[in-house]
Amino acid sequence: MAPSDGTFHSLEQESGSHPQGSEAPVRNDAQCVIIGGGAMGVGLLYHLAHEGWTDTLLIEKGELTSGSTWHAAGLVPNFIGSLNMAKVHAYGIDLYKALEAETGMSTGWHGCGAIRLAVTEDQADWYRYVQGVLGSLGIESHLISPDEVRQRVPLMGSTDDIILGFWTPNDGWSDPTGSTNAMAVGARQLGAEIARHTLVTAVDQLPDGRWKVTTDKGEVTCDHVVNAAGHYSPQLGAMSGIDVPIVSMIHQYLITESLPEMA
Repeated sequence: MAPSDGTFHSLEQESGSHPQGSEAPVRNDAQCVIIGGGAMGVGLLYHLAHEGWTDTLLIEKGELTSGSTWHAAGLVPNFIGSLNMAKVHAYGIDLYKALEAETGMSTGWHGCGAIRLAVTEDQADWYRYVQGVLGSLGIESHLISPDEVRQRVPLMGSTDDIILGFWTPNDGWSDPTGSTNAMAVGARQLGAEIARHTLVTAVDQLPDGRWKVTTDKGEVTCDHVVNAAGHYSPQLGAMSGIDVPIVSMIHQYLITESLPEMA
């Protein structure tokens, strides 16, 4: 809501605290404005707050996670061949395990482990390389025989074409909505702000190098703007003459009831 004097006030101040934040920005000046309330935007807000950037505002046109985050699979694997990304994945596993103790909000973390199958020598060589990368970081992984694959996955039929398996026991998955809301609570506990149901209509750079973000609730001036709008990033980038070359793609995943053979 924007009063007649043009300053912001918060519905949160009138009706009590909402775990996702208020429905209008309190600040009209900030160190950083993040546009987009999915896992990426809220995750950045949370981590900036932990780095001391608490004068930060996240703006979301709907509810948090109402874009692509809510239907993400939430997989968090240790398996990856990039050294830096392996560090990120390992950090994510630790974060999703710890957030509930910090915020009181469940992330829905399930540590289940995963096995990948090599059926060609090229795949087997790749798995050996990945094990070396993970081992350099102290991340547990195992190359296992076809017989052990069958022991660990009773649903497997013939393993005659399998050269080896790659078992990462600490892989798991989280609830993307729960994880995002937990980070939102953590960020707000440290002083960051979230404005829901607030539509950004313009992003302009000022002569002094700062930015003016115009919304349907008023204006915010800031030092930094982050485009975390996901599918809407190209439209948001175009507001300041920036081309964001991303394309949305359709993917599928399967959700089943609990399978005792996979427990």
